[in-house]
Amino acid sequence: LAASAAPSRAALARHYREAGMVAEWVAAAEAAADAAERAAKFDEATRLLAEVARVPNLAARVRRRLALNLGHVVTGGGSSPDEAIALIRRCLDEKPPPRERARLRHVLGDLLVRAGAIVEGRRELERSVLEAEPASELHIHGLATLTSPWGPGGDLEEHMRWLRETELAARNMDSLGTISVRALECQLLVCAGDRSAWEAVRAIPWRTQAPKAQLDLLWAACALIDPCYHLGRYDRARQFLTDAVRRARELGNDDVLAVLGSSTLAIDWAAGSWSGLALRVRASAEAYAGRPQFTVRLRRISGLLAAATGQPELAEHELQRALAEAEEVGTVPGIAASCAGLARLRLAEREPAAACEQALRGLTPVRAKGIWAWAGEVALPAVEALVACGRRAEAQELVAAMAAGVRGRDAPLARAALHACRGHLADADGRHADGAREFA
Repeated sequence: LAASAAPSRAALARHYREAGMVAEWVAAAEAAADAAERAAKFDEATRLLAEVARVPNLAARVRRRLALNLGHVVTGGGSSPDEAIALIRRCLDEKPPPRERARLRHVLGDLLVRAGAIVEGRRELERSVLEAEPASELHIHGLATLTSPWGPGGDLEEHMRWLRETELAARNMDSLGTISVRALECQLLVCAGDRSAWEAVRAIPWRTQAPKAQLDLLWAACALIDPCYHLGRYDRARQFLTDAVRRARELGNDDVLAVLGSSTLAIDWAAGSWSGLALRVRASAEAYAGRPQFTVRLRRISGLLAAATGQPELAEHELQRALAEAEEVGTVPGIAASCAGLARLRLAEREPAAACEQALRGLTPVRAKGIWAWAGEVALPAVEALVACGRRAEAQELVAAMAAGVRGRDAPLARAALHACRGHLADADGRHADGAREFA
């Protein structure tokens, strides 16, 4: 088989495995996994590497190499990260050399963040940054990853500090080599509604045809969809989605295409394209069962659709599941939006105290993060519930904090919500003309 004109690397790996020829198996499995990864067959690459990594009595340096390869494949688009996480932790317990330790920590941190263990993942990334050689590619990518604002670790000020450190460290890097770094920087700026965000997005070399840049450009387009969505910039979210789908098709990356399906559903929900949406959401949620980082948004859309179509029991069930998954994964805008949906259900049931509890639960991580652009869905039900409970001073304080938080920022959804909050307060005070102006 090995001497044939075009041997199947995967078949060779299988035969070497059955023959107990471990060194040959490792080499064939790595070659087969590399070919599968280049063909965007991430699950196949994951399986090949995971199988050979389970061999007892592997040399520590071989196990470290397999662990890093497996981690990169999983972060690139593979399935469950659990096995890669366990393998990297074992490698770290074996006291690897400093340079390899920093790389292992970086991949472990990235895997933990993607698995929803955001605080623990950020801790590993911070340790990796400290251990990596200053201004090295690993050091710069670690800094850039720490700019990510989605989870409970850190606030906007801290993320901006990481952004400044990233910019300083990457100032001499080649523009094509920093596409993924620039995408992470842009992601933070868009999330925060920073006015410099769109100039930074335009500076990414989107038109380059360099082969080595294409996967990074796909990732960059993917990374900007959700920030635009949560701002309320649905047109731009759709543009990045369209670009990501095109790039994924050109690269033959079916795994990314499948994940992008949930973004399509979310934008369709926001745009009012609801025909057949419930069935598509249900099918997608079933396909990603057991992977809350993907299903959390699908549950929320399902619950909101049910609430909008007069199915309160289904809405309650789906939104409670969405909130549980959002808290498990640790996504701040996911928690806020799920709580907003539940608060609206309580308001519809004339239970303002319960609505207050849910809405304020959603606002707590937004306040802690300091990204008020993410309060667009939860602010109004919070104000409505607080006023209904006679807690008008708290409602006024919330509106004032939100106004300060979005001042000078590009945050259309939050700004619209702010006007609605002010209108509701004006109406509650009997200032109906002022209220009408705000709602207009």
